[in-house]
Amino acid sequence: MLASDGLFDLFKANDLKEFYKSYSNNLFLENLVNICIDKISVNNNITIDELKNLGKNKKRREIHDDISIAYINFQ
Repeated sequence: MLASDGLFDLFKANDLKEFYKSYSNNLFLENLVNICIDKISVNNNITIDELKNLGKNKKRREIHDDISIAYINFQ
């Protein structure tokens, strides 16, 4: 997995490793995205809908860093 620093603002590398082990490959990224959204909304005391409706503006960047993830499974 290759990810931007926004992901590591929310998780430690070891936590991601354990999280990966707890899900099947096809559910890992979907669940990771949902948990990131939940953590960001809780950390900023806003609802998930409010977070999703922020749009691409300065306020959103103040709430969280963008997150990019590339995941390749060689198995």
